[in-house]
Amino acid sequence: MAEFLSMMIEVGLKGVSVLRQICSCFMVGLLFLTTAIAFGQELAAIPLPPVDFPATEQILISGGNFTMGKEDSDYRAAHPVKVDGFWIEIHEVTNAQYHAFCQSTGRSLPVFWGVEKFRCSLDYPDHPAVGVSHTDAKAYADWLGLRLPTEAEWEFAARGGLEGKLFDTGDYLDPEEANIKASGRGGTMPVMSYRPNGYVVPLKLHLA
Repeated sequence: MAEFLSMMIEVGLKGVSVLRQICSCFMVGLLFLTTAIAFGQELAAIPLPPVDFPATEQILISGGNFTMGKEDSDYRAAHPVKVDGFWIEIHEVTNAQYHAFCQSTGRSLPVFWGVEKFRCSLDYPDHPAVGVSHTDAKAYADWLGLRLPTEAEWEFAARGGLEGKLFDTGDYLDPEEANIKASGRGGTMPVMSYRPNGYVVPLKLHLA
């Protein structure tokens, strides 16, 4: 699960709004998104976010049936899945947001914090947080009274409403429209740097 979470990163399979930070479906470890469904468990012992915490806008994904996975995948073969409606944040957790969480809870900063090549510090406040484990991701979600999306929810949202395609643009991904190796950008980009997928396009979003 930790590996999957790290793949979820910066893209969310280009996911949910998900900008097009990384992508070729999945890439190296960076980030996670959280849904807006409360846990229904006792969270009284968890420090609350500060009143000025920069919360991320969420979008409702109506849910439905889709084919999850790929026929030629080493990870999981294609199979039908049904997901119920859920809310999900429109972009990855930023360095500024994750730093606020660590300051509030006393949790350690990400393992790559301060490493320039990963752009993981307050020098890059709007970049996706990287080097976050599954345990830390869950703790962050708990802190906000949210939860991590399931694997099926995340893939459903990341597809942007398309079925059987490699990307939310179809089977081809333009290097100018995503942060992939061929783009030559050498690291993370600010969240919302690229056009969002079909679930978020109707929203009025600031695109860098």
